Amino acid sequence: MDGWIMYMYEKKLYKSRKDRKICGVCGGFAEFFGIDSTWIRIIWIIFPVSMVQVF
Repeated sequence: MDGWIMYMYEKKLYKSRKDRKICGVCGGFAEFFGIDSTWIRIIWIIFPVSMVQVF
């Protein structure tokens, strides 16, 4: 198998115990993808707001 696929099979998605603001969900995503949790929180806020249509 490809190295990336094997790497993804070894990782598990879980809530962070270190980087918790509300429940650790954004921190868990950030740890899984190897990025700063601030970026996940910004995306978490911007994405739903950008989907709202103003009439």
